[in-house]
Amino acid sequence: MSDRDEIAELLSNYAWAMDAGDFEALHDIFAEDASFIIHIAGADSVGPISPRQAIVDFIGGTVSDQQDQRRHVISNQRFESRGDDEAVVTSTLTLNVIEAGSLEVKSTGIYRADLVREAAGWRMRALEISLDLPF
Repeated sequence: MSDRDEIAELLSNYAWAMDAGDFEALHDIFAEDASFIIHIAGADSVGPISPRQAIVDFIGGTVSDQQDQRRHVISNQRFESRGDDEAVVTSTLTLNVIEAGSLEVKSTGIYRADLVREAAGWRMRALEISLDLPF
């Protein structure tokens, strides 16, 4: 599998973990020393949160009480830079929410992922999310 495909798979695995509520899977997505920041239009930013376990705990605690079904769609992947063992990828987020039989686009935004290749494969060293609306 090419590096580009492996990175696309990593981003898909992040979305899948979020949608399935499988926050333990995030250990295979983030590097141990990763950082995580969320910018929300019209609100204060959250983070940086670091390291990986703090990110997993934050995400799990933030979304575990949600009763709706969320579907993260990550598209328009664009490589800002790519080397043998590092890459920076920006992509578009569309956050769909299904609740009470109704579908709503809850937010859109941009993911900026700073990636590093480790022995086990590509991991996120930093994820910065800029949301157009609160989630």
